[in-house]
Amino acid sequence: MTGQIILEIRSFINNSIIRINACNLTTVFLLVWLATLIAMPDITYAMNTVNTAVHDSADKAVASTLHQSYILRGDWEPPDVLLIVESQEWQDSLDSIVTAANNDMTPVFIVMDEDDKQYSDIVMMEEQSSNNVFLNLSHDTAWVRDYGPLQLKTNSGSVKWIDFAYSTERLNDDSIPNQLATYIGTTVEVRDYFLDGGAVISNGNGLCAITEKSLEDASVDPLYPEEFEDFRDILGCKALAVLPALTGESTGHADIIAQFLAPDIVVVARAAQEERKVLAAELEAAVKILKQISEEINQPLKVIRLPLIVEDEYFYSYINGTRLKNTYLIPSFNNVPYEFEHMAMNIMQSALPDVEMFSIPADEIVKKGGAVHCITLGLNLPGSTDKFQYWVKRNLQALSSGSILFN
Repeated sequence: MTGQIILEIRSFINNSIIRINACNLTTVFLLVWLATLIAMPDITYAMNTVNTAVHDSADKAVASTLHQSYILRGDWEPPDVLLIVESQEWQDSLDSIVTAANNDMTPVFIVMDEDDKQYSDIVMMEEQSSNNVFLNLSHDTAWVRDYGPLQLKTNSGSVKWIDFAYSTERLNDDSIPNQLATYIGTTVEVRDYFLDGGAVISNGNGLCAITEKSLEDASVDPLYPEEFEDFRDILGCKALAVLPALTGESTGHADIIAQFLAPDIVVVARAAQEERKVLAAELEAAVKILKQISEEINQPLKVIRLPLIVEDEYFYSYINGTRLKNTYLIPSFNNVPYEFEHMAMNIMQSALPDVEMFSIPADEIVKKGGAVHCITLGLNLPGSTDKFQYWVKRNLQALSSGSILFN
């Protein structure tokens, strides 16, 4: 795309925002390179080509932001509150998520409307726990990870929310960060770039990763250093590794590929089926890129691999889970052979020995293009942790009678 003008009209509750973003994008589609080269006998060469191309663009932008104060919240960092959206399409999954969060003593914000309230099993669970806050917020879908606020933090513990542009066909979803900020009584910074929350992963110490497809969706060209650096700085990243998107995977998101379990530990998917050679090469390239970029900023990584199974157009990724305080919500799939699921559970438990693995049925979510991480979002409130804990305690005490709170 050249000389493209993107005009977005975002309709917020009590607020309208018109954004105009002009950009000039000439992107080298690394995935096409990979798909072409993979037909050659030397698969290693294909991976090295992807690695070198991405490294060259990221290398130009690593050092200049080491001084920045705000860092993108880490995948592994426990949330103060878990945000989900009611959906009849995967009620069993949501019931399990709420049960796990209640056991973990993590408050749950549940977005629903009056129709959801009438048919929701979660409403019945309110009698068992006062940790669930029901929010009547306008929404279109349940993909809260993608349209919820991204959270940046400082060493002092303060947090700020960032609201990137979302689908122009889902204006209610796009307004959720603003609605949440209004409800809690805080603010959110609005940014022009189109970016889904599941598109970026973070180690919480400045190392982030995104796929080439998501960069293209954001109209960011890594071959233009100033453009790339501006985007990376807004994200709160010291270094932004650009990974190949997975061929045939509909979202192009990084949270299908990898997740940080700690600042120095990343779990990356591994193609479990021998015939998936293109997928295997893409995932091996992702490992090499993550290692290379992490070493450049002196944050070496331990890499753990989890099996990824692909059947038809469905990607069964155990990577796509969510960390709570002392619990990890890990996807569980009936359509995956037992040996792979057993392997994934054991690997994750070994990686997080002090964390309970709580299985969440996710087959129905996969059919729509996601998994557990996609329908959950851990939240921290802008401001100090003490302020947030006071706010949660005050509001949950008001709910101790089992009442349901609608804003």
